[in-house]
Amino acid sequence: MATASAVEARKDAERSQQILKELEEQIQNDDRLELVEASLKNTQERADELEFQLSRLKRVCIQKSHLFMHSP
Repeated sequence: MATASAVEARKDAERSQQILKELEEQIQNDDRLELVEASLKNTQERADELEFQLSRLKRVCIQKSHLFMHSP
């Protein structure tokens, strides 16, 4: 009877270890996902800023070309 209890306790311990390992892997994956999401957000913000700068440059170029075309 004591042997059966020891075997059962060992199986429980192994299952607990497996669950712990899976949880640790899930936490690591979550951490990596958060890093990727932060990187993506920074990339999107940079793209928005570059788009804004490009539109400003286009506007300036158009204004200058209009001035050049209408100058005597």
